[in-house]
Amino acid sequence: MPDEDTAGAWRGHELIDRDGEKIGKIAEIYRDQHTGEPAWVTVKTGLIGNRLTLVPIGDSLSEGKIVRVPFDREHVKDAPAIDPDDELSASDQRALYDHYGVDHASGQSDGQHAEPGAGGTHPPT
Repeated sequence: MPDEDTAGAWRGHELIDRDGEKIGKIAEIYRDQHTGEPAWVTVKTGLIGNRLTLVPIGDSLSEGKIVRVPFDREHVKDAPAIDPDDELSASDQRALYDHYGVDHASGQSDGQHAEPGAGGTHPPT
């Protein structure tokens, strides 16, 4: 998991998938509500960047002004939509955990939607 200084500098950087395909631009960084560590980013996706998608960054890699996540581009784009002006409901959080294959209790990936060891922690609430 990236430290606060590293992740904090990622706003505006390109987010790419595990194969190097562009996903979009990082808009915001969110911390795990229990540890305070950076755990999720919102990325602007869509043709004109008008959709925000939450992506766990637990196993992300920084490559200059590019951040690589261990997920497929289409999988990220298929993530549940979020409203940046609303707090996430419990059902929204469960949907995100399920989508990325993150175990709700442990914060570990089940490996179904990401490479081994990928996953995140708790999304913002």
